[in-house]
Amino acid sequence: MSGGKFFLTLVAMLLRVVLFFLIPGLVKSSMSALGNLGAKISGIGSRFGSSVTGSARKSDAFQRGSEFGEQLRGRGIAARHKILGKITGGKYTGSKGSKRRLARAIGAQEARIRGDAKAAAIAGGGFISSGRRDDITSSAIDAEETQGIKDAENGYRLDENFDANSESKVSEELEKRLNELNQNPENVEVRRKVKALTKILLETDNGRGTLMETVQKFAEANQGSKAASILGKYLGNGENMGKIKGSDQRGLQKLVMDINNGTAIKTALEYSALGTDKLKAGTVGNIDVSALKQQVAAAKAGLLSGNNLTQVTDVYRQALASENAANLINGESLEQINKLLKEEFKAKNGSYDGFQEVRLGSSTSDSGTIQIHAIQNST
Repeated sequence: MSGGKFFLTLVAMLLRVVLFFLIPGLVKSSMSALGNLGAKISGIGSRFGSSVTGSARKSDAFQRGSEFGEQLRGRGIAARHKILGKITGGKYTGSKGSKRRLARAIGAQEARIRGDAKAAAIAGGGFISSGRRDDITSSAIDAEETQGIKDAENGYRLDENFDANSESKVSEELEKRLNELNQNPENVEVRRKVKALTKILLETDNGRGTLMETVQKFAEANQGSKAASILGKYLGNGENMGKIKGSDQRGLQKLVMDINNGTAIKTALEYSALGTDKLKAGTVGNIDVSALKQQVAAAKAGLLSGNNLTQVTDVYRQALASENAANLINGESLEQINKLLKEEFKAKNGSYDGFQEVRLGSSTSDSGTIQIHAIQNST
């Protein structure tokens, strides 16, 4: 090999080897440069974001939202202190377990209120649509009202000087609070107490019957008042109206509709006679005994009479003749149905003489099946 060729070959070999050492260094330098560039971009973005956030927080809208949130939080703290007062030095004397449950409920309430406060601050920040802002604010207000009603209800149930299981006591308290609300419809505490007492009465058969009388009396005396409107709207919400319809309190249902529609309020007995044409044999077992008592009173007063009385008693006879329907009718309901049948008998015959009371009995068919049916029993 000549000297020239040897030198060229040596240079080529050296160039190949140098690449192995040169390329990693180049790659390292490139990655370092990219990292510096990314850090600079990130820094610019952070400064820009901080600038926007700072401007937003200084805006009037955000400040108003924050103030509203603090107000909500303040109300929650006040409610907590009020209930804690019951636990530590008030009338509440429940078990330690009950106190712990109540303490957890207070903590959950505070968490909800803090969440509502944050939502209100966001809603007032001007960064969302007006419709969404209204939805968030409305939701926060509804949540606060619902919790306030629960707190008021718990207050009554925990008060050892108040019998929340007595329909008459609850009704008296409701009448008192309704009159207070009528004097000052903007009183939030009284409004929530009215709703809490209404909620308590809606839970039982006798309670719903008592509520019908209390609401009718107040609505008739204060037609068109803001307090009557508040009560009507609360009774007309989905949950409460579901309880009213589910127990076939048709008089109370029509009363609530008249309050909300601004229709002239009728007497309690007139409402008791309404809606009987809608009754079905298959649902007779669901009717409140208090509603049946109201129908009997309306029949005795002559407000449920003629074809309307015959129609409703025919439905009851059909129910008593049906095995499935009769199985759902208890003794108290049957007693009131008999009284209604007795009024129909008198309307047709001029007296009660010869009326035969209906009772439920059973017999065994040829196949051995026990059948429930109505039996006429002379009185």
